[in-house]
Amino acid sequence: MKKIISLVAVIMLLISCTNVLTISAFTGSSSLYFSSNSVTVGDTMTVTVGVKASNKIYGIKFVINYDPSILEFVDGDGLYSGGAGVISVTPDISSTSGSFKYTFKAIKAGSCVINTSDIVISDGTEEPSLEGQSATFTVKDASLSDNANLKSLSVSEDSLSPSFSASKTSYTVSVGRSVTDCKIYATAADSGATVQVSGGSDLKIGKNDCTVTVTAPSGTQKTYKIVITRLETDTSSDTSSDTESTVSGTLDTEIDGTVYTVAQNIDSVALPNGFSAKKVLYNDIEVAVAEDANGEYTIYYLGTSDSDQLVPYTLNTKTNVFEKLQYFKQAEFFYIFAEIPEGYDMPDGYYATNTQISDFNVSCYSSSNPELASFYYIYCFTGEDYGFYRYDSLENVLQRYPGMTLVAATDAELKPEGDGFIARFNSLTTNAKVAVIGFLLIILAVLALIILFVLRLIYHRNSVELTSDMDYQQDFDNVNYGTSFSIETDNFVTEDDEDVKELDFGDEDAPQEPDSDYIIEDGETKE
Repeated sequence: MKKIISLVAVIMLLISCTNVLTISAFTGSSSLYFSSNSVTVGDTMTVTVGVKASNKIYGIKFVINYDPSILEFVDGDGLYSGGAGVISVTPDISSTSGSFKYTFKAIKAGSCVINTSDIVISDGTEEPSLEGQSATFTVKDASLSDNANLKSLSVSEDSLSPSFSASKTSYTVSVGRSVTDCKIYATAADSGATVQVSGGSDLKIGKNDCTVTVTAPSGTQKTYKIVITRLETDTSSDTSSDTESTVSGTLDTEIDGTVYTVAQNIDSVALPNGFSAKKVLYNDIEVAVAEDANGEYTIYYLGTSDSDQLVPYTLNTKTNVFEKLQYFKQAEFFYIFAEIPEGYDMPDGYYATNTQISDFNVSCYSSSNPELASFYYIYCFTGEDYGFYRYDSLENVLQRYPGMTLVAATDAELKPEGDGFIARFNSLTTNAKVAVIGFLLIILAVLALIILFVLRLIYHRNSVELTSDMDYQQDFDNVNYGTSFSIETDNFVTEDDEDVKELDFGDEDAPQEPDSDYIIEDGETKE
């Protein structure tokens, strides 16, 4: 009987193990990255699709979507079909992971989105679907203008802070609770550039992110970011005291539709390096904050009733609205993303852009060298000082980059949106500048020829008038040679005090007899 019970127990255990194995799901993930985030028309680029699974993969299929007006598909791994923007791929795989490369040729300047969809993997028994990935890159045309600056930027409600400058890419605006829409007006500095505005409508209480993306004729892009904060109360002077009293004396605040509470105790929080805890007043209530030694940043910690986690925020003292602190934590180091100082600019070879780091869309800079397309350069505060750091987007690593030095922005760099000839000339490409200079030289040469021709006509006219007014007889009679001569038929005689010379011309060469003979003696003329 004991043997039977033991056998039944073993069978039940095996069944239980079998059920556990059956319940275990076959899972996986996908990735997508480019050989370069920016290419030139005529160049090729490689798109790599990666997959990883919990079990060995025996089969996979997916779809690559792209813009056929900007890219042309060349070749890739595995069997594929389609084209004109959609390619169905069935590559070979027999491992728990794999990466597959596909080559495209850039045929037109512009911004292009590539994404993967309908990803299905199989281990022979299960065929789960994986989430597709999406990424954007830029195609440039070196022969076209790469001016992606804005000429003007404004909003229908209130005004931008700070004041608009083409070199500044981040702005804030505060509106009252009654404002639900804020129009954004933007004009490109280059007439051939395109402007795309996103956001500004259906504003929520709290921060609303809006972007203005400028695409130059060459394909170069620049993004301006506007954070519109819709306040919990109206900012007009007729706001009632009852509304103001409900704000004062509470630690609760609504952000993006969620109610947060400002923490009064942050003993359990690991403060950033260089920061220390202190007490401040918020709505007349004492709360705990973290502040660096120089007072550059004051960090509040907010939490919700659904979670014990405290999230770092900064308080905009002008609008009394909390803004989520943008930072990157790496090991024991804490990096706060910051803007470069006003009046300074990046050195040549770098341009402003944005990239996604953790949960933040970070304003940063990228190198014009395509080999460094996966690196981004970010101005950060580390608790003691500001400096540049280089972010490796492939390995998700931030590293100190002391080699980056800011340069003082010139007036032309601060105001490239001017309407003067010099500003317009500087916005042209090299070929266009050469053409303009050549055209101006031709105009100057034509003007010079016209001036010379007019001067020649004036000179010739004066010469003719002078000749016509001459009195030959009077001029001739006034000549006093101090000698005498006579003209005869056969010879020419010159007489002076010492000798007489006779010149015989001969019959053939003898001059014709003049109508009259003249003898000039002592200034008198005799016939």
